[in-house]
Amino acid sequence: MKKVSILLALFIFSCSPPIQKQSKLVAVHTLHPIKNYSSKLYDEPFFKEEHFSYVVNRQTNDSIKRNYTSETTVIEGKVRQYFRSCEVTLDKNALVFQLTDTPFSDGRYQLNFVKSPGVFDAKYDQNFSITDSSYKKPVFKVIGKNVVLDKDTYVKGELLKGKFSFQIVASHLWESKYSDTISVYGLVKTIVK
Repeated sequence: MKKVSILLALFIFSCSPPIQKQSKLVAVHTLHPIKNYSSKLYDEPFFKEEHFSYVVNRQTNDSIKRNYTSETTVIEGKVRQYFRSCEVTLDKNALVFQLTDTPFSDGRYQLNFVKSPGVFDAKYDQNFSITDSSYKKPVFKVIGKNVVLDKDTYVKGELLKGKFSFQIVASHLWESKYSDTISVYGLVKTIVK
């Protein structure tokens, strides 16, 4: 009798659908307390559930569900932008991060940074150009940076979890010269390529 009940239980468990990770539609990212972006605890909802949005295919007008690999908030004055895509490539012993908002929007900016044992370099850049010949692109300079990863080393195909924050000075040279500070706070969960 015990064998039959064990076989029946195994059959029921094998036929039941697999447990899927909870997913959540997120339109506006939550800006967590600033200290969270330098903490080694990964208890934010982004790391516990899949966050997604829909991307419209312009050719077919259908929408496609896409999961976020980043929840990064960029604050410049009162304007907030988001980077919801992060691609991480392993180049020898360096991790190369590229953050954009493609395909969720026509992202106007991108953030790239390289993290390796001896080098840490970051670059924030404008993706669009203006045809006015008098326009001068702003100059961006990273003045503060902090990156926390869940491991020290990675191999291709591994899941990378990380947090980061950057302070960037933007020097605008068009019409009148002025500077502004940009704050970037992000969470990343992606597969290393």
